[in-house]
Amino acid sequence: MNVGTEPGNSYHLVLEKEDENDSGDLVWISEEDGKEVRETSDPQSGFWRPVTAWIISLFPVQEHI
Repeated sequence: MNVGTEPGNSYHLVLEKEDENDSGDLVWISEEDGKEVRETSDPQSGFWRPVTAWIISLFPVQEHI
């Protein structure tokens, strides 16, 4: 468990806003070689993960909860 939660192996997700009217941008923050790494797209997701998430979102799952 400790290895999976170390800064180099996990991400801290934040919503950064320029001002109160800004909808904001998601930023994934991790650590690499002791330095903060900030990414503005889903890290390590590849091509198929977003495609699969979009396809799954088309199913009416909410109705069955």
